[in-house]
Amino acid sequence: MSKNLMRSVVVFLSATAIVAGGCGKSDPEENFRLWSNNEAGWKEMADFVGDPGNDLKVRARALEILVDEGGQPSQVQRVVQRAKDKTDVLLALQPALQKMLDNPNAKKQGHAKRVLFDMLGALPDDKKAATRAMIAKWAFGDLTVDDKPERITEKLSTRIRPEEIEALEVEGIAGAEIMLSKGISRDGVMQFLVTQTAPSAKLALVNGLRRYHNLKANVKVTEADLAAIQRSAIPEGLLYYIELYMKLSGGTHPDDKAAASLAIVAAIEWTEKADAKVEIRARWEKDFRPMFVKLLESKTNCDDRWWGAQMMVQYGGGDGFKFALAHLPDDEQYGQQGCAQNDVKKQMTEWCGQDVKNLGTEIVRPVLDAALKSTRTIERLLAIRCTLALGDDAALATLKAYAATKPPERDLKIIDPIIVPQDAQNVAMVDLAAAGAEIIDYLRATDKLGAEGKIDAETVKWRKHYAGYSFERRGKALVGWVEERAADKVARDKAKKEAAGGGAAAPAPGAAPAPAPGK
Repeated sequence: MSKNLMRSVVVFLSATAIVAGGCGKSDPEENFRLWSNNEAGWKEMADFVGDPGNDLKVRARALEILVDEGGQPSQVQRVVQRAKDKTDVLLALQPALQKMLDNPNAKKQGHAKRVLFDMLGALPDDKKAATRAMIAKWAFGDLTVDDKPERITEKLSTRIRPEEIEALEVEGIAGAEIMLSKGISRDGVMQFLVTQTAPSAKLALVNGLRRYHNLKANVKVTEADLAAIQRSAIPEGLLYYIELYMKLSGGTHPDDKAAASLAIVAAIEWTEKADAKVEIRARWEKDFRPMFVKLLESKTNCDDRWWGAQMMVQYGGGDGFKFALAHLPDDEQYGQQGCAQNDVKKQMTEWCGQDVKNLGTEIVRPVLDAALKSTRTIERLLAIRCTLALGDDAALATLKAYAATKPPERDLKIIDPIIVPQDAQNVAMVDLAAAGAEIIDYLRATDKLGAEGKIDAETVKWRKHYAGYSFERRGKALVGWVEERAADKVARDKAKKEAAGGGAAAPAPGAAPAPAPGK
């Protein structure tokens, strides 16, 4: 027999043996090993796995051998494609894949991972969660946010690529937090967490960034970081904004100051939202109050003090008001340019006239009466301004009595550095009380003029507005300052209204007439 003929016979007999093995006439596992090696064998295995008449466990075993011994994870989906019960076959394979993940052999782990990721594209949605969890547990199960970055980087380098975490969906959240906490693929991981709707993803985002920013000194807080925190829309995000602001505002690097400014602006806007107010109230004592106490007691930033005082009153009520009066720093920094960017008189006026007054007279008045006797300058000053804001008969009597009684030496202390008066100098506490009494009298006189029809409602509104913002002005200085500004405001509003209506706007009082066309 020629050599060529002998070779043909051998090939024929081998093929016959493989086909016979598919019919159960030899050891199935031996056939599975033969089939794992080439294209023709993969076709034979597909026929075997696709035949529902064959035992499910044996079909799954064929796939196991294809992956584990044959090293062909990429062929699993091709081999199982023809099986009408493909889902059952793939699920039956998973216990074997779990054993491969547990195998110390990194290559076998990689093969199992490949098959499991491919399964995510083949299994129905209601069967995917367990597969994602299996991958996530293998990839991240022995890691924590407290591990050193080097260990996490080393482990993940052989387990999962950053872009693969998206396929894990909610089951990948815990792993994503671990990665983010060490700055591994930060932008991609942040994007993944932002797109997840589960509350745990939002918390992982904030906590992951918090740990990353504290990982080492001088970690840059980027606008992308801040935007991601804002998109989380959870109380922890707001708390972390305030933390970042307090941490970075004292920094010397321009990036730190820029990040601090963005954080505080976003935090203030956040606190104005209705849902945020509900969350702050629910978690006030435990989480938010300590943060705002720190701001209230700031040694270096007077704007922070007022924000802290505002929140203490809004959420702490009468007790918060008492605390704010007692704990605002008693120094002369309030009106100094280096301590505040905002007008201190405006801050005081709005705190008293809005936040404090809204608590109710019955709550506020006893606190104010006690504060008027305080040894702390800032406390007495605010007591005078908040008494003025009450504006009733008792408030007027209190201010007149305070101004008329021979004051102790402390009430003769010049408070100019605190209020920074523009139209007067050498203002003492008793002067402030006397001016407050005159302001209440002026407010009442303005109401009377309006009721008699001698001035219109808009004039009444704006005279009262500006009078409420005056501090030390008295007599003609008070009247002139208030009425000049009120008249100008009324005229400007009238001109805007007429312009919006299409008519020619009337010139403001004292303004030169508009030139004729062409002049």
